[in-house]
Parts: sequence; structure tokens; C-alpha cells
Amino acid sequence: MNVETACRTNERIAELVDNLDDIITLPQVAARILMTINDPKSTPGDLHRIISHDPALVAGILKQVNSSYYTRSTKVDSVERAIVLLGYGAVRNLALSATVGKLFPPVDFCTHFGARDVWMHCIAVATVAREMARQYRKSIAESAFLAGIVHDVGLLVELQVCPDLLRKVCEKATAGEAPFSTLEMELIGCTHAELGAALARRWGFPDLCYAAAAYHHYPSMADPEQQPLVSLIYAADTLCCDDAIAFDLTAKNQLTDVVAGNDLVPPKVIEYARENLAALVGDAALALGV
Repeated sequence: MNVETACRTNERIAELVDNLDDIITLPQVAARILMTINDPKSTPGDLHRIISHDPALVAGILKQVNSSYYTRSTKVDSVERAIVLLGYGAVRNLALSATVGKLFPPVDFCTHFGARDVWMHCIAVATVAREMARQYRKSIAESAFLAGIVHDVGLLVELQVCPDLLRKVCEKATAGEAPFSTLEMELIGCTHAELGAALARRWGFPDLCYAAAAYHHYPSMADPEQQPLVSLIYAADTLCCDDAIAFDLTAKNQLTDVVAGNDLVPPKVIEYARENLAALVGDAALALGV
């Protein structure tokens, strides 16, 4: 991409994201949770206080925590107890999932897919990425889940501000005319990855979420310290699209060898996820109510 093209792309991104403020805003509770993530002095008590002021969110989290996905022998009856049992990061991610998920309306944007399919895909990628991280890099497991949740949020921008163009992209991609991102550049002037990165930064998501949104199709372009997590999202995205889980157009024909070959994600971990994909995604969807 030359300088002139890059400038036009950046202008298009700014135009679309700037127009978004009048159409969709991040729920206040999600914004407050993100503030705790970005505050190194925040505590589990801070998270508990934020969540406890939203009864519907409390009920949703407890429903998830007590689902078969978490297989607890005793019922968890408070968010405080959930934080103790599952950990700060896990409950934080459950809360963000419950709030961010509401931004994906039950509307279709092309013949075969709707916004809820994109959300189901995000849940699937987040779940698979977290499970792969647990196999060999536990310290980033919850970060991988959060990054997976927002990796395709750029599609939400396109749905809100240029739905007709998004429909054309999807129809042409379904017909196999060109890769999804190529069609986005031709018809929209930028990609969902670029838009998602801009939105993640605008909403205050952590830098790793920005990197995952921006580079989940090209993990080698991420900063070296971010590549392990972005590679997990790439691998999970590829597996979910290969298995036609919900919205599967963006990562068609991606190869897991891109990240397995240089051992960013060990091949045996990818194969484990591939073999257990249906169970992992099915349990997560049930727990999260999607």
C-alpha cells in the first residue's frame, strides 16, 4: 500500500468511525469495566461494585457461572463468590460479553448471515482461543478470550454505517469472487480489521484487543510482544471459519500453518482445538445464551 492509498484508507476509517457515535455507543457498564481493566490499581472489589449496580447483568453472569460449561458442584449465588471461584479476569470477560453482545442486533445483512451470526462467531473464536492458550500459555488465556470477543467488531461498524456495501461484500465473497478483505477495500475503502482496531481504541479496550482487531488476519504485522496472542486469534478464527461456525466469510482459505509453522501456536494445540471444536463452541454458546 503506497502513501496516497494509506491516506485515503485512514480518511475513510475516520469517516466511518466518527459517524458511529450518533448510532451506537458502548454501554455505560462496559465502559466502566474497561476503566478497571486499564487501571493497574483496580481490584476485584471495584469490579464487583460496578456489576452489582446492574441486576440484569448480575443475573446473566450467575446464569453463565452455574451453567454446565463451568461444571461447579455447588451453586454460585453471588458475583463476589464467582470472582473468587473463577477469577477476576473470567468474570470481567463474562460481564463484557453480556454487554457487548447487546450491540449486535437481530438483523440480517445478507442472504445467509445476520449480526447475531457475527456475535456467535466472536464467542466461538474467543472460546477456542482461550482454550488453546490454556494448553500452553495460561497467563494470556483470559486476554485471548477478550481479544476474541472484539476481533470482528469492525463488521458492526460496517453494518451500522454502510449496510448496503457490507451486503455486497458478503454476497460477492459467498460467490467466491474474491477474498473478503479484498472486496472490502474495493467497495468500502477499508477493512473490518482496520475499522475494528479504530473502534477498539476509541472505546478504550486494552492494546492487545486493538492488536487482535487490527492484525487477526496478518499476525506477523503485530508487534513482536503481541504476536503470540494475535496468533491465537488467527488460529481460532481460521478453525471456526473452516468449520462454518456462524459467520465464516472473513477467514475463508486461511491456513493455520501460518502460525503453526513458526510455532507461535504449537501444532498439537491447534489439532487439539480442531478435534474438540464442536464441544467447546457448543458449551460456550449454551453458557452465554447465544
